[in-house]
Amino acid sequence: LCISSSLMLANLMFRKEKYEQAISLYRNVLEKTPDNFSVMESLIDLLRRSGKLDETTPFFELAKKKSIRTPLEPGYNYCMGLYCWHMWQPNQALKYFNKARKDSDWGQKALSCMILICLNPDNEIVGGETFENQNTTDASNLKEKKESEQHGIRTAEKLLKEFYPHSQEGQ
Repeated sequence: LCISSSLMLANLMFRKEKYEQAISLYRNVLEKTPDNFSVMESLIDLLRRSGKLDETTPFFELAKKKSIRTPLEPGYNYCMGLYCWHMWQPNQALKYFNKARKDSDWGQKALSCMILICLNPDNEIVGGETFENQNTTDASNLKEKKESEQHGIRTAEKLLKEFYPHSQEGQ
């Protein structure tokens, strides 16, 4: 199959929730065009859903072999940010997303992720504190956590000023 038909078929398999077939097709496309970051984004999403996110790293290496400029590409940085975020490395993810945030293609997605990370850096379940044992949390830890949350909220507010969703549902 040519790249465009493989991509269409992979997207169709993704929508039909035939994830293993979609993953295989996305991998084939990335082996031929390792700098196709839209495909890499989809592959990261599918591998995360499948619990196989660690299988993403060879594709980052493949993309870097394509060009020495790849680490400067906004799409590459967005995908690295996505990978780091899903690997529970929010600070590293923010660094990568920040490199992509001014780009016309990847910037709004990167900003959206940055805002979500700032509002919930530990990816906690909202309301989950109800299930935590409140007696084990001392006052200094609680104060530190509140200060960190406030800093995250202020950062998210600043990022929101740059955020301009382009889709109807995003507005």
